[in-house]
Amino acid sequence: MGCRYVVFLSVWIVLSAAGGAQSFDCEKAATNVEKAVCADSSLSLADDRLAAAYKQVMSALPPDAKVTIREGEASWLRSLENACAHKPAFQENFTTCLKRMYKERTVTLQKMVVSKGGVKFVMLEKTLLTRDSADDIGNKDIEENPGFGTLHVSWPQALTDAPEWKAWNAEVLAETQKEAGGTGELDQPWKKEWAADSETEVTATVDAISGGIVSTQVSIEGMGHGAAHPGEATHEFHWLLKDGRKLKTSDVFLPGTGWESALERRCRASLKIQIGKDYEEYVGKEFQKTLDEVVLNPENWTMDGTGMTISFPEYSVTPRMDPAEPVTAPWATLKGMLAVGFELPK
Repeated sequence: MGCRYVVFLSVWIVLSAAGGAQSFDCEKAATNVEKAVCADSSLSLADDRLAAAYKQVMSALPPDAKVTIREGEASWLRSLENACAHKPAFQENFTTCLKRMYKERTVTLQKMVVSKGGVKFVMLEKTLLTRDSADDIGNKDIEENPGFGTLHVSWPQALTDAPEWKAWNAEVLAETQKEAGGTGELDQPWKKEWAADSETEVTATVDAISGGIVSTQVSIEGMGHGAAHPGEATHEFHWLLKDGRKLKTSDVFLPGTGWESALERRCRASLKIQIGKDYEEYVGKEFQKTLDEVVLNPENWTMDGTGMTISFPEYSVTPRMDPAEPVTAPWATLKGMLAVGFELPK
């Protein structure tokens, strides 16, 4: 019987700059991933699909963005062996785990270049691993990379040379890094210690581009090793493109019009219904202070053609196990309170 050859994405990535993929001799398969791909025809096909998705992404990008995507894909490939070597909690064997990860990665690549508001964006990514500390008590059954803390970060970058979008690119990266563990400063280097002793996913996505405002949702999901439950948080990053700065409350509302009270009353009425008979336990001074902080912070605002929606961060006004639903104030109810020049989102 002759030698079997398959096309490995790992080989394709290395050679992509030279012009394309080459076949890999399965008799020379060395790693467990290579051996699994050679031994299973459906996994080999999944590898081909992944390579095709990767090639399509690369063909749509400028040279500088290609470097980051290539690094991200190489990092993902390096993680495969460790990620699928220890999955009893998922009741998966090594090959089944690889098939799932190949499928998930292919979908990620297919959604990596998107258009919004006439602007093309690419979702860049970074994966950081750092060895667990000596006193880490993580559950090895659910850790993505047993023995390591793992941090996945993804964020959008506009594929345009326009100065205002270049400024946004820098700011949204800094905002995403802040959730990952950074300071939020521009041009901050990535640090492996941000991944220490936890499984964390930080994702930023462009929500809307309207009226000169670019709204980006930044979310973080994390599970500390040894923690009782995961943590979740989401906030909005609103950016005034022309002015090159974050949105302020005065950009949306006229001071002195009572907009704060109008939003708070609507939130209170909704929360009273949501909380029910236990509502009176929540309406003390701390509740009022927290509600003020939530309503007055644009990071908790989502704006669309319907109105302004206020979201309540985890642990803010209700316990984690009973999260409060967002509250929407239609624009019609805020008439006369809106700032001059503010364009209603479409």
